Amino acid sequence: MPPCLDAYVWLPDRAPEALGRFIDSYVNVDDPGDERLHAFTRTHVLGIANDTDDVLSFANDTDHVLSFANDTDDVLGIANDTEDKVLGESRLSGGSDGSGGDDAFTLYLRAHAPHYQAIITFTRDGATVLGLSVDAPDDLPEALSQAERLVERLRRQFTAPAGRAGVELPPAGDRTEWHEEAQVLFRIGELPGEDLSRRRSDTGPRRGRRRGRPW
Repeated sequence: MPPCLDAYVWLPDRAPEALGRFIDSYVNVDDPGDERLHAFTRTHVLGIANDTDDVLSFANDTDHVLSFANDTDDVLGIANDTEDKVLGESRLSGGSDGSGGDDAFTLYLRAHAPHYQAIITFTRDGATVLGLSVDAPDDLPEALSQAERLVERLRRQFTAPAGRAGVELPPAGDRTEWHEEAQVLFRIGELPGEDLSRRRSDTGPRRGRRRGRPW
């Protein structure tokens, strides 16, 4: 499999509207490749994840799987156990104000063509990183051009203050990881609240180091 070019933008919060637009625009919701997407959407986009709604929703979604159970209580019991596991994996510790948990959380999802993957990360510091993956061009100038196009499109669509891209570049789990240069081909913008006296004052595009590139 060829390497992937990964493009990301940083959003300062976990706005349900932005998450919903990203999922609608890029994620193959019929075959997302991760069963947690639907629980994630109910919890973080629709805001309807309570104990009763989750159990009934999960039971309705999986009637074809649970049809072997004749006893309704058995169906709901199985649904409750499974839904708790799925939702538990898609929830982060932290306050209801959107503050971060102990670790970052990422969904790697199947995307609509021509994109290979759509990526959603909740960072440790309460932000969101949205990403798209495509096959990386063999030609370095073309890879740089495509990285810039992907980042700029996501920045415009989600009014993101900053973006970055690279080959086989993992999503950043916090601000510190966002500023790491290894594997980064292109970056633009500054994160909100940055101490600009410690960072470069320009917000124009910056090219990454050659270290870590596959060329």
